[in-house]
Amino acid sequence: INAEYGGPIHVGLMSSLCTPFVISFTVLVSKFFTTFGIKKHLENQKTFQKFYSNREPEQSLLTVSNHNSTLDDPLLWCLLLNLGDLLQTNKMRYVMGARELMFTNRFNSAYFGCGRVVPIVRGLGLSQSGVDVCVEKLSSGSWVHIFSEGKVNQSGTILKMRWGIGKLIYEPEKTPIVLPIYHHGMEKVLPESRYGKNTLKWLIYHIPRFGKKVDVIVGEPMDFSEMVNKYKSLGVHKSIAYSHLTWVVENKLIFMQKQYRIKNKL
Repeated sequence: INAEYGGPIHVGLMSSLCTPFVISFTVLVSKFFTTFGIKKHLENQKTFQKFYSNREPEQSLLTVSNHNSTLDDPLLWCLLLNLGDLLQTNKMRYVMGARELMFTNRFNSAYFGCGRVVPIVRGLGLSQSGVDVCVEKLSSGSWVHIFSEGKVNQSGTILKMRWGIGKLIYEPEKTPIVLPIYHHGMEKVLPESRYGKNTLKWLIYHIPRFGKKVDVIVGEPMDFSEMVNKYKSLGVHKSIAYSHLTWVVENKLIFMQKQYRIKNKL
């Protein structure tokens, strides 16, 4: 891995050695917390487990979710998967992460890079190496996750989604299966707080709250292969295709949120 503050990810000896260690350590700690520190309610968990474990080798998986806290990843996966699955580190997701927040020094760059976080420069658009890396991973049959809103959002309203979703659906050699995931309650596990330069407040902010309830709803798989093939055969401009694909996924997540709120009388 290139640890120069968020450079592109390269597969090499150092990466192959540190990735299993970093992922295993992180999921062990996180699994302990999700097992003993969270009250969980999961819906359609088996669908997620099916596409995580049993899809065809060339079939990639793109998961898309709202982003309620900085602990959404890895806690979501520790809620949805058992420990044995989590320790199959070669199957773990790649996920986009803000370079200016996560790749701030050599240690952070090495840790997050070995944890399969792909650095993205927010505001730079779709033509950047991090997006291209995720397209390559999907083309090779890997699992990629994207927080579609582009930042932590605890407002309770799903923000307009970024076109990166559309590109990750459109560009891979084989269209990925898309699994939308809506979750609620992570914002109570780690609320956003303005701690400024106060060290004590910074430490308190980074301590997750125990005993909170988290609901995770996995949507039905979305197959865009027919739609993508139609776009390409008709010569539809990529920007239009990206926009429409993103719109479809965005509306699916908004619908899932509405269903959740109606069911829970929120």
